[in-house]
Order: sequence, then C-alpha cells, then structure tokens
Amino acid sequence: MKHIFAVAILLSFFGQSAAQFPRKWFHLQGPNIGSHDAQLLYGPNGEIISVGKTGYYQTADEGLNWQYHKVIPDIPCIQHSASGLLISTSGEYYFYFGTYSGSNNSCDASDSSLNGVYISTDNGNTWRHAIIGTPVVQLTEAGNHTIYAAAFETAQYSYSIYESIDKGKSWVSITTLNDVPGFCGSTDSYLYYYLKNTSPGFVFRIPLLGGAVQDFRSGMQTGHINSILQIRKNLFMAAGYNGQNKNTTFYTSDGESQWVSGDITLPGLITIYKGNGDTVYSAVQSADNKKSSILYTTNFGNHWEYWADLPSVNAGSLNSINSSAMLYENDSALYISMNKGNSWKEIGLPYDTITKIIVSGDSRIFVERLDQFYSNYRATYGAQSSDNGKNWQGITPAGKAITGLGKGINGDVISIAPDSNELWNFVWLYDSSTQSQWIKRSVFQDLPDHSFIASDNTKEIYCSKQSTSSDPFLYRSDDTAFTWTALDVLNDGEFIYSLEVSPEGTVYLGTYPALFRSEDRGETWTKLIPTRKIVQLSAIKTFGSTGVLVGTAGAGLLKSTDKGNSWLRIDGNNFDTITCIGMDSKGSIAAGTNRGLWFFDIDKNSWAKVMLGTDDNLYIGGIDVSKTDDFYIGTYGSSIWMGSTHHAAVKMVSGTDSDISVFPNPASGVVKISCLSNGEQQAKLVLFDFLGRKIAVIADERFSGRKEYSLDTSHLPGGMYTIIFTANQGKEIERLIVNH
Repeated sequence: MKHIFAVAILLSFFGQSAAQFPRKWFHLQGPNIGSHDAQLLYGPNGEIISVGKTGYYQTADEGLNWQYHKVIPDIPCIQHSASGLLISTSGEYYFYFGTYSGSNNSCDASDSSLNGVYISTDNGNTWRHAIIGTPVVQLTEAGNHTIYAAAFETAQYSYSIYESIDKGKSWVSITTLNDVPGFCGSTDSYLYYYLKNTSPGFVFRIPLLGGAVQDFRSGMQTGHINSILQIRKNLFMAAGYNGQNKNTTFYTSDGESQWVSGDITLPGLITIYKGNGDTVYSAVQSADNKKSSILYTTNFGNHWEYWADLPSVNAGSLNSINSSAMLYENDSALYISMNKGNSWKEIGLPYDTITKIIVSGDSRIFVERLDQFYSNYRATYGAQSSDNGKNWQGITPAGKAITGLGKGINGDVISIAPDSNELWNFVWLYDSSTQSQWIKRSVFQDLPDHSFIASDNTKEIYCSKQSTSSDPFLYRSDDTAFTWTALDVLNDGEFIYSLEVSPEGTVYLGTYPALFRSEDRGETWTKLIPTRKIVQLSAIKTFGSTGVLVGTAGAGLLKSTDKGNSWLRIDGNNFDTITCIGMDSKGSIAAGTNRGLWFFDIDKNSWAKVMLGTDDNLYIGGIDVSKTDDFYIGTYGSSIWMGSTHHAAVKMVSGTDSDISVFPNPASGVVKISCLSNGEQQAKLVLFDFLGRKIAVIADERFSGRKEYSLDTSHLPGGMYTIIFTANQGKEIERLIVNH
C-alpha cells in the first residue's frame, strides 16, 4: 500500500495527462576529447573493433554504426582498468580484463573476482571466464595455440607472465617482472617481450619448449625501447631512444642472433608500426611543430620516405594498418583513412565515460568526460558539440582537464578549468545568447578538486568544492561569475556530494548524510535529515517553488513538496542508489542509477527501466533536459543517449527529412518497413547483424513520400539486427529483434 500511495502522490502533483515517456532513444557519438587507452584493431572480416572497459564495439561502416559486445558482467562503476581483445589464429576471441582500484564515493567497489581472461568460440556471442586471479594487462598467442597473459600482481606490485596450453582452462606462472611487459612476437622456438618503461630497456625471450627466460638485449646500445615489431617469422625490428642525444636508433634481429643497429637515426622518440610485407610506418612531428606526417621504410629503418600528412599537428599514433586503411589517434580525436592516408575522416567513439552532461540555452551539448581515476584523484576533460554529437571540440583551453561544469544563468554554461599555463583555478563562461567562445571570468585560489556548479537561472551562481578540508568551500556570484562571495556551511573534513538552487533562490547542499538548506542566499543554513539511513545524498533536483527530489546512495529517491521539511520515498523500491536526476517541463522524472536508467511512466503509473541499445544496466553519469524536453543521458562506457518524446527531435537527430518504422518488431516472419522521404532523394535501406556485418540491401533507389518494403526474417538467425535508412543528408537507425 505504501508504494501505491507514493505513486498516487506523484500523479497528483505532476498531473497524469501532461507527461510522456520517451519511447525512442538515439545513441550519439562520444566526444573522444582527451587521451584514452582504447585498443583498436581490425576484425577477421575487416571490421573495426574498439575495445572499451567491459566489452568492445564493432563497426562495419567506418564508425557510423557501432555494435556492442558486453563481455564483463554487470559492474556499476569501473574506476581504472586494463582491457583488450586477442583473436587467435584458430578463431577464438580472448578478452582480457583487470581492475586496479577499489571503490570511491560515487561507485561500488570494483570486483577483483572478475579479473582474468574471457574466451568465446562463437564470434563473441557467449563467453567463458578463465580466472587468473590478478588484473590481466596483455595477451598474446605463440607456438601451437598457446596463450600467454601478462598480469599485475597487486600484492607484490610486480608483473607475472602466465601460460595456458589448453585455451585458458588452466594457467601456469612462468616468470615475474618488475615492469610492464610488451609482447612483440614469436618464432617456432621463442616468445619475445620487452619492458616498456625501463631505461635502459630490456628484451627477453621465453623458450616455447620449456626452459628459463633468456636475456635478449645483446647488441642494443640504447636507453629506452620505444617499440619492437615482428616483420617476418624470423625478423624483428626495434626502435630504441637515446636520451642523451635525443635520437631514435633502429635495430634488427632474426630472433636468434644479437641485435644489429642501422645506419640512420631519427630525431625524437619514434614509435614504429607494422604495415604490409616489410613496410614499417612512423608518425612524426615537423621541426617547427606545425604539422605531422607519416614516414615509411621498407629496409628496416636505413632509409625513410614521406608517405602522407596526418590530420593533426600532434603526431599521435597509428593504431592499426591494413592494405589500404589506416587508423590514427591523438589526444583529441580518432581518424580513419581508406585510401592510404590521402584523406582522413574523424570517427566518434561510442564508449566514452560521461560524468556530467549539460544542454545550453542554444542547444549545445557540454559534457565532462572521465579520462582516468587514480585513488581519490580523477582527470576529466570537457567537450562541446553544436550539432547534437556529430562533431566535438574541447572546452577552452582545448583539450585541458576541467574540475567543474555546470549551468549559469539564462542557459549559459560555467566551467572550472586551467588556462594555457596549466593553472587549475579559472572560471570560464559560455554565453549561450551570443554563442560566444569561452570567456575567462575570474580566478579561484582554492578549488583544486572536483567542483559543483548550480544557479537559479536568473541571477545567482553558486560553486562549491567536494571537500571542505579548507575554508571557504562555497562561493556565490551575483554578476555572472565576475566576482565571488565566500560562504561557509560545514565543518572541516566533510564532503559535498550535490548542489542545487531552485528558481526562487533556495540553495540545497547534499552531504553524508544530511541536507542543508538556505533561503537567504547562503548566509544561514538549516540542517535537514531526509532519511534515517546513513547514506550519501548524491543528487538533488528542485521543481516548482517548494518541491525537491533527493537521490541517495542506498535509500532510493526521496521527494518533498515543502522545501525538505517532510519526505517520502517514491521509487517503489526499484532501485537504491541514485547518481543523477532529470525532469522535463511536464513533470516526467528520469532517475540515473548505478545500474541503469529509470523513468516514471505516468501513462502506466509506474517506474520503467530503460534499455539503452542492448544494455539496461549502465552506470548513469549525468542527465539534462533540453528546452524541447529531450532527455540527454551520459553513461559510463556507452557515451551519450538522447530520449525523445516528440517527432521533431527524431528529425533533429537523424539530420534528414526521413522517417522509418518496422512492424512487427520482434518478428519471426515477414516484416514491413515503412520509410518516409519529404522530397525526392536517393535513399538506401540496409540490414546489418549484431556484429555490424551487412546482411542485405533492402532498397537503394530514389523516391519521394512514403514507401513500404518487405523483409522475410524466417531465414535469419534469431538475435538483434540494425536497419539503417540513409538519405542525402543523413541517416536513421532502427533496431529489429528476430525471434523464432
């Protein structure tokens, strides 16, 4: 009865007929701003594979459409991990995983029992967990399908190499190292690896038929080893850096004899990449730092020639190369070239970790993207998009880390970010009314850690830092962030987990476990206790003049209609941990949790969990609602999703005057696909499977108006498919589920 009563109060307050549950969701391209350690490789059918934290994505259309393979079971928050994919010569998929750190204030503890290798024999559809017990950081194959794993021994702070001769069923430790090993090839007799971070560098080989690990550095006169490639079965090439003369020397060896140095050195620290045959590439920056290019050699570094220009000044890295395609990444973007580097196309990655998302008054998307998490320090990058996620650029200064992002007044956006001199205490403002670039407003002297920013959207902006270990910790600005007044609320050592300001100026601060309220612009405060449970108050959202929602880390979603004097839990015990809250103008509530996104569906008088793509268990990092009532969702590991309750938003996302519907869905027989084109244009309708492989071209013709096509699914294997409708100005995607 309590749950029914809570739902009834929700309905009576927000109005049953006004709100609408988002039925259609769109996966937006991630910003890909800042560094990332994602592994990129080509699959067996030429598809691009991008490995994320808990799985991997595949695209068969140069990044337009990504299919996700979830490998690791449900983990609400991964703070720092290594992961990658090995496709063996016998066809097995080996996904390795290692989580390094424990819990933090906004995440559940990482589960070390998930460390190890996951093996699939059916192209990634099902997986078997081969437990090693420590974080796995690299895999390779050598000999007769023998798999070797490099793992981090957390207790000893060292690395070990494990061997499996039975496809991951059992593992044996064969050596221990004091640095990260880099596997670099094998012959019939040995597996080779080098130490990545030592100076001088070391190369070793492991006898495949048994025996002690052997030092194989003889002949190298260098400090740091940048990279080693296996050019042929019995030919290796190494790039070694000399820190004294700042040059890179190139070496060759047949794997049996000592290394022999070449005649040519190149300035700087050079990394080499394998091409076709004996071709080796390198990405280098010009002496004047104005451009970067690809050089190549076919005689093992003794002669280098120009190949092509890169699309960025930063040399970056060439992650994967085949006969004509190249993948290139730097600290701000990922590019693909399908014509040997003559032209480049930027690819948006779909697996970014978004910790904050804001839609400005001029409908730009601003995000805070988590790059790395070490202990209690996290590095975040800001990014902005003016075309609904198609293209991104960094928040000024471009590519720099930020410590805070929030809404100013009248749809403006505030960021705490360094200037060009790497100072971490400047306030920047984006003016949405003039669509101006970022303007440096003011200086903070003591906001070194994560900051919260909120405003009443008309006059006042508030900014707090997470820790109150030094006073003051809360500031107020009455002049659009030019000057700030220091305020004080809590005792030293307490933490702030949420900050919100209502339209009429009431300020709320969420701590552990109390809520603080101020009705006089932060001068005096009232302490409130929304729940008897000792939990973090992790999210706050105000509505109306007296309403406030509070999300907790353990006590669900709470609502008050009298400024926090009385409270009611309203989530129906569907979830306990809230990470963020969103609400549109009609009263629809979106609750982001550590295990998925929930909406209060007023049509059904109940809470409903949202499936974002193929996953309903994503950690939700941020929610915001645009002025057209579209919901923008930032996730951990699946970038950005947009939920629309109206048809106009569909047009905005697809970027074309077209529409597509599929019925029935799910299907087992003939499906009717209806397409709408306003104006005559060339259109193409293509079916892809879950791996991103093209199954059929349903239509490829010019037409105007609505046209219906038939697709017989009776011969298709059961599973999820993607139908892509492409017209002159863009595309629209619809999912199809086949059940037999």
